[in-house]
Amino acid sequence: MHGILGSKKNFRTAAKQIITEKFHFDTSVTLDHRGHGNSTIPPILEGTSLNTVSSCAEDIHHLFSQQHMKLIGNTPMVLCGHSFGGKVALMYLQHCIVSGRPLPRHIWILDSIPGLYDKSLDSMQKHDSSVTYVLESVRRLYAMPSDVFRSKESVVQALLSRDISNAMVQWIATNLVPEEDIDYATKAKRVRFSFDINTIVDLFDDFCGLDMWDFVHDFAR
Repeated sequence: MHGILGSKKNFRTAAKQIITEKFHFDTSVTLDHRGHGNSTIPPILEGTSLNTVSSCAEDIHHLFSQQHMKLIGNTPMVLCGHSFGGKVALMYLQHCIVSGRPLPRHIWILDSIPGLYDKSLDSMQKHDSSVTYVLESVRRLYAMPSDVFRSKESVVQALLSRDISNAMVQWIATNLVPEEDIDYATKAKRVRFSFDINTIVDLFDDFCGLDMWDFVHDFAR
């Protein structure tokens, strides 16, 4: 499971090399969190669930409850989460314990914070290191003139103008996909982000305010 602004593509190489080849599991599943990549808010949860870490954990449960996933089992053998995905992994484990569902054999949490995340300190970091600043910069694009989305290059330039490094901007730009609309000035398809920035802001806000250290300590005993 990827982090904020990521996608299932982030784990394709790791899933193949680490999980399939090193540990010899038959199947690995990479997923897009709600609001990211190809995911939306699952219909079964619409109107009943907010965009939270908890709802992302339930999304995993519903994924493994679907008919085409039954061959794998009703819970993953190993659940691996990076950054935001790490806290989702912990929440999924907590849901399993509370509801009596089967537990994964292993939980791998990579570069993640189980406790609170101070957004005020985050906003004081360099722009590349401030998730708050990057998210706000992306959201500001939607308030700019519509020609900012006329091409990938114009989106990249707009983000670079916000003093974000080229490496970070190019990574964000991997989320750009072609629109159906044609920009008649350039005769090329316009672009859009595959993610929903408002959903992602909600998820990040909940991530920051969620403290799971007590659960980690209790589970470790």
